[in-house]
Amino acid sequence: MTQPKEAVDDKQPNPKQPVPSLLPDLPTGPVDPIRLPDYKDDSGNRVIDSGNAALAQLAKVSEKARTAMFSGLAAGQGNSGPGSGGGTGTGQGTGQGPGVGDGKGKLTQRQKRLLRWTMVFNTRDGNDYARQLALLGAFIAVPEGDDGQYRLFRDLHQRPAQGQIEDLSTIKSIYWIDDRPESVAGLVRALGLRTMPPHFVAFFPQKLEEDLAQMEHDYRGLKEDEIHSTRFEIINNRPRVTEQVPARR
Repeated sequence: MTQPKEAVDDKQPNPKQPVPSLLPDLPTGPVDPIRLPDYKDDSGNRVIDSGNAALAQLAKVSEKARTAMFSGLAAGQGNSGPGSGGGTGTGQGTGQGPGVGDGKGKLTQRQKRLLRWTMVFNTRDGNDYARQLALLGAFIAVPEGDDGQYRLFRDLHQRPAQGQIEDLSTIKSIYWIDDRPESVAGLVRALGLRTMPPHFVAFFPQKLEEDLAQMEHDYRGLKEDEIHSTRFEIINNRPRVTEQVPARR
């Protein structure tokens, strides 16, 4: 989930303390990620802890939208979209590494990335935030109406930004959610949008997702299913791993 640096919880897990691994078997079909803590594996252990930070952010998005976005990550390689945003999002395409699911009863590697990755931005104001997102090849979506529709703004250089309603399930890109009022307000003003949404969703290109996965591996040499959580921070316009918690085996 995207969040400015000041929004980061100081109570971070101890990197030296292993935590339970997330290796679920789930029912087939679209899954509302908020329901994941209700599922248990064959040993009776919960698939995902109810305190998962990513789920807390996803809970602020409508069920229709969060199910569509999460299910999009279960599909194959992301598709490029129009505009300078680059299309394929940061986590929803060809996930690399062990344990990649096929969308039939298992979480895909890309879905697991969404649930364990945190992205922290250091921004001066809304214009700086928009600039950093654009440099990473991101595009954003803002809710419109009460039926789970989102308007996508793919060119973050355009002023005022121009967007259109799109089906979130077709994006197939990794994403983070920012709902901090000051961050949302700053970005909305910078882009010249007419309405003030409660949050926005930032989608990232597949190339960035692959780069993040490589950084995550190189940080400690762990495989993806050996990692519980990884925190990235944007430093000098580039992502860096600043914290990683291994999974308990």
